[in-house]
Amino acid sequence: MAFHNPDPKIRAIEQRNARVKADLFAKLFGGAWRRLRQGALRLSRR
Repeated sequence: MAFHNPDPKIRAIEQRNARVKADLFAKLFGGAWRRLRQGALRLSRR
């Protein structure tokens, strides 16, 4: 990850924001992927 701001406080805030975004993204798409897989399994069992 590239954090271009030389100010350590602002850089720390940017890093924290990036971590929060990554966690949110993983939670969102991990859940969607799980539901998609379960749906595909249900369809294949019919």
